[in-house]
Amino acid sequence: TLLAQCDSCIGGKTSINVGNFKNIVGNFNPPDKITIDMSFLSTLKNKEIQSGIGEILKVAIIDSKKRINYDLITDCIETNTINKTLIKQSLEIKKEIIEIDEFDKGVMKSIEEYQEIIANGIKQFQNENKDFSLYKPVNYILDLGGKRLRPVLTLLATDLFGGIVTDSIKPALGIEVFHNFTLLHDDIMDNAPLRRGQAAAHEKWNVNAAILSGDVMFVQAFTLVTSCENKFLRDVLDLFNITAVEVCEGQQHDMDFESRSDVSIDEYIEMIRLKTSVLVACSLKLGAVLAGAPKQDAEKLYDFGLNLGMAFQIKDDILDVFGDAALVGKKVGGDILANKKTYLLLKALEDADESQSVQLKNWLSKEGGSDKVEAVTEIFETLSVKEKADEVMDDYYQKSLESLDAIQIDASMKQYLYDFAAGLMNRDF
Repeated sequence: TLLAQCDSCIGGKTSINVGNFKNIVGNFNPPDKITIDMSFLSTLKNKEIQSGIGEILKVAIIDSKKRINYDLITDCIETNTINKTLIKQSLEIKKEIIEIDEFDKGVMKSIEEYQEIIANGIKQFQNENKDFSLYKPVNYILDLGGKRLRPVLTLLATDLFGGIVTDSIKPALGIEVFHNFTLLHDDIMDNAPLRRGQAAAHEKWNVNAAILSGDVMFVQAFTLVTSCENKFLRDVLDLFNITAVEVCEGQQHDMDFESRSDVSIDEYIEMIRLKTSVLVACSLKLGAVLAGAPKQDAEKLYDFGLNLGMAFQIKDDILDVFGDAALVGKKVGGDILANKKTYLLLKALEDADESQSVQLKNWLSKEGGSDKVEAVTEIFETLSVKEKADEVMDDYYQKSLESLDAIQIDASMKQYLYDFAAGLMNRDF
């Protein structure tokens, strides 16, 4: 594996598949952890590999997904193209530990396996936080769970383009920490009592504590996202910084809308693009960048995420009114109580007759409780705004699929994303 990947692994880390390595070197039995001297491997690459093997490795052994064809490596060994003794010698020198991993088998993980990787990473992140009051709300909001879709998308995108998934774990965790930082601050601004069925951080502690913990989460997120190879750092910084600013702009639009009565549907669409969709798109593009994907494909993957994020947010708007509170994890009708300018409300105001318009505006001027939620929901149902929102959601969903279709990789590899997108659209939470 190391010889086949020598162009990319010298001076860095890679993963070893013990079973396949054993096949290459005959009866040699590697230990559970293999130790490699990278400087020795560099010497091996330059001096000991016979002329012509470099081209064989590049053309025959590494396939289009940068995965290894072990049969062809075996062929090289059988024809004495690679010196097995030197491979054994390189394994005996103990300088740099390389963990055995399953990511180099050439088979992508399931969504559940990616989620498990992220869950383990979050637990490790929490354990590394100091036992100090500043970090208690940080660990608390991360413990509340969630779908973890953004970091999963980062890992999936890295795997999709043949990158080393383990190298993308910290940046993926950074995306999740950043997302939860925005939720922590959003709950304060929205005065939301619950987050995923539990007390919001500012309710459990206080507003000042939640603000400060959110601030440190942003710093932690930045540190994690930028934990990547130097060759990717500039692109990663540009992508994350632009996205972080756009998310803040989206939140400001959302707050401004609360005191405006003239918000258009087009303005709402731009707001959710900034507040929600760009982070989904960033998550995917980040994974592609870390895998060294072609720029055109990385942009198409960004577009896929952007449109899927739009569909996702409109689905959230629908579930906030018409979902099951136990499944959604928050009080149904929260957007109505907060006078949120969602697609449902704006479409209702646009389509309402004079009487319905007066009723809606009257409810918007009141604090209200369950009576307000019931009354506004009834108007929504009369005007069929749920069905109209479903149509807009499906339009963005179809656009996301068109972008995914255009990515120049094998269709079977993209099936993971097709299935993932379909799952988001069919969810009830």
